[in-house]
Amino acid sequence: MRKFEITYHLVGNITVERIVEAETFKKAKEYIQVNTYHSFSDDNKVYYEFDGRNIVLATIQELKA
Repeated sequence: MRKFEITYHLVGNITVERIVEAETFKKAKEYIQVNTYHSFSDDNKVYYEFDGRNIVLATIQELKA
């Protein structure tokens, strides 16, 4: 599995970063869904939830080992 960092830029100048594991870049893109509700926690046990309609921009970057 490859690791990707997704950065969600939300309405109100809020930025949320998320690390995901996926086999391909295309599979990693599936974590960005405008029409769904997002909820997840990070490694530091911080919980995030937001409506996908609040996404202004989302970027994906593959993390290299």
